[in-house]
Amino acid sequence: MAEAIELNAGQSLGPQLRAVADEAWALVEGQVEFAWEDRRQGSPTQGRTHLLRCAEPTLVLAPFGVAFACRAVDGPARLLRLASHAPDEVEDLVE
Repeated sequence: MAEAIELNAGQSLGPQLRAVADEAWALVEGQVEFAWEDRRQGSPTQGRTHLLRCAEPTLVLAPFGVAFACRAVDGPARLLRLASHAPDEVEDLVE
């Protein structure tokens, strides 16, 4: 499944926790900041947050068990979400 997503400047998606399977996200145009927080019990990186700011086309992985978010910075951004499951099978995190 492929889903095109457009974000306005400052608009965010997530954090969301994939309980089903990994997802791949591709930045097509614009500038975004991706964020991952490992919430997997027993993982050596459990509790760590990683940020990545991208301004060129980039492909990233959102593994299951890891909270994933992205935010458009400095203008609109276009992304492509690639997954083996529908968006309604993604659980939003409750903070």
